[in-house]
Amino acid sequence: MSIQFSSNNLKYNNIRRPENKNIAFQGLNRHLSKHFVEAGISKITGNSITVQEAVREAIEANPKSRRFVGNLPAEWIKALPKENRKEHVQKIQDLFSGLAENLSTPKGTKFEKIENFCTDFSQQLKQILGLDTNIKDIGSGDIGKTYKLEIGKNKYVFKTFHSDVSSEVHGKILEPSRAPYANKKGCKSFIDFYFGKIATGDTKDGFMLTKFEDPKQQLIPAEELKRLIRILKSPVVSTDTFISMARNNSKNIIGEKIVDFGALNLVEQNLHESLKKAAKNINKHYFNSKKTPTNQDLAFKEIEIIKPSMSINLSDKEAFDNFIKNHAFNSNVYNLLQRLTAILKNST
Repeated sequence: MSIQFSSNNLKYNNIRRPENKNIAFQGLNRHLSKHFVEAGISKITGNSITVQEAVREAIEANPKSRRFVGNLPAEWIKALPKENRKEHVQKIQDLFSGLAENLSTPKGTKFEKIENFCTDFSQQLKQILGLDTNIKDIGSGDIGKTYKLEIGKNKYVFKTFHSDVSSEVHGKILEPSRAPYANKKGCKSFIDFYFGKIATGDTKDGFMLTKFEDPKQQLIPAEELKRLIRILKSPVVSTDTFISMARNNSKNIIGEKIVDFGALNLVEQNLHESLKKAAKNINKHYFNSKKTPTNQDLAFKEIEIIKPSMSINLSDKEAFDNFIKNHAFNSNVYNLLQRLTAILKNST
């Protein structure tokens, strides 16, 4: 069974939508759940299934979705004529699918080789939206490539995935399917996701479109603390980001936003409550006009309550290896708390 979506019930995106009754992503939004972050139970067999299997099951149950999730940016919807808006939405979807397929090349392929197709893409999108369109290569990583799209007055990031790379926690299946849920549950710590396509099997049309965030070379302590506090309050986090964030050198964070939707984890409830409490007291100490010793003491107290349960004896190699294997998430949170403590101490 497929579900018809309007701008008012696309509740898994935190992007504000214009009021209208004609846009229709017959998508998977309502089926995106914590099972796309962690393994769940099959609705068909009742057996335990992996995250990838949960995604495939949702797609097979909703063939009219065409594997699309999310919705178009609000300014694009405004530019489409109401009488045939659905037709134009599908044209845009197909255009982006084609772009993803052409950009899905082996790792290391240069942008210039597909420059002509990108020119055609830009011209066709301009014909539909009536907005000037430009595309520019802005970087390639281990899993995919990113491009800066300038459409009208707004900037976006288009991410596609290498054709010769597969991953258990990233890539064409998991990142587009997890992004809407991360936006909903991530306390605004993740970059705004607009729409994308989940690619499965041998298909190479998986992509994501997100908001463009201007990079900053280095955040001042107050900016970094705001970012860390948002993450502490979030029930869903990117553990890949935690390690490098603790060192303050993450490529998975642009400005104050996490841009990586792979390797997501749901925070265990008791730990989540403790982290939120710590975030509250850190916020009181650092950002209130009266930075009293009591507020700072409370902040340190909450951090120290959480940290011992995650600490390990680094001299015991077997215990350390065991910890990393089974409790990598806690290890990353511990590193994050260390970073928080350092910033707070330097702020006095």
